[in-house]
Amino acid sequence: MEKYKTGDQVCPDNSGKALDIKSVFTAFIPLAFGVVMGLAFIAIEFVIKKNNLKTTICLYGGDDVSLGIDGIGSATTKEEDLSKSQLLEIIGQLRGEVTILSNKLALKEDQVL
Repeated sequence: MEKYKTGDQVCPDNSGKALDIKSVFTAFIPLAFGVVMGLAFIAIEFVIKKNNLKTTICLYGGDDVSLGIDGIGSATTKEEDLSKSQLLEIIGQLRGEVTILSNKLALKEDQVL
């Protein structure tokens, strides 16, 4: 039975000791990056809202649509408000673009596999 006895521990026993900075430094890099990015997005949103800025979406073959950051999603063109039919047309165009891009992505995935 002497043959099956466990041997002495060769490596140092660090159980119960605190982790040092070298062993956890890599985990703090993504955490710090995420915190910085989150704070940056909050600051950008605050600046946009504070200055009442508008973001612009460029549509293919149409007018630029300026979307206000007011929580309602009011859409206006440069001259006048969009009608419901114009908004539905824009949504249709965007759905078409999404469909085309989805098909291209599926084709790329098939080529990779």
